[in-house]
Amino acid sequence: MRKNQRAELYCIIYIPTGQKYIGITWGKNFSFKKRFKKHLNGKGSCAIKRLLESGAKKEDFTISLIEEGLLSDLLNKEAELAELYPKGLNHNKGNAFMLTDEMKRKAQAKRDLKMPETIKKIALKSNETKLKQSIEMKKYLSKFSEEEMKDRLEKSLRNCDHKKRGEAISKGKKGKKTNQMEITECRYKNMINDEFNEWCVGRKKWVIIRAINLRNK
Repeated sequence: MRKNQRAELYCIIYIPTGQKYIGITWGKNFSFKKRFKKHLNGKGSCAIKRLLESGAKKEDFTISLIEEGLLSDLLNKEAELAELYPKGLNHNKGNAFMLTDEMKRKAQAKRDLKMPETIKKIALKSNETKLKQSIEMKKYLSKFSEEEMKDRLEKSLRNCDHKKRGEAISKGKKGKKTNQMEITECRYKNMINDEFNEWCVGRKKWVIIRAINLRNK
């Protein structure tokens, strides 16, 4: 997340009660109107989604642009708006990505306690180890003749039937527990803050929120 990128601060009003939701949208081809459509399709605010599920109509909501500017400035203004929690539809006081150093330290300590030692070793694998593995692999492959290498290449993933391979993998995993989510969680947790902010750039808001939840799990 680059704080010097352009963004839009907007307000959604639930007409029957006058409750307001304050949000920010940014990223590639961002638009508060596009973001509004996602909210109305259940891909935004949980509070708005619950209202729609309980009988509210899309016509009961209206949106307006508050301000357009730099993301860093708008994050601060979002947190200052009087319509935010607990009166409105926001679940927090905005500025959700602006964590203090103390909050980051506590979150990291909590993650360190939860992370299994085996996963931690995989996640923290050094560049030196990766380089060593690369050298060993090249040394191993150098033993094959040109014909053997050609045969291996023809049987590699780039030439396989990916649909059949996917079906075979899916069938093999069916009914079995996998640790994919745990590995994904560890990958997010081991990103330094600057690295994570860069990773967020251009990604959908729900993807970022999911990643933040996994980091803080």
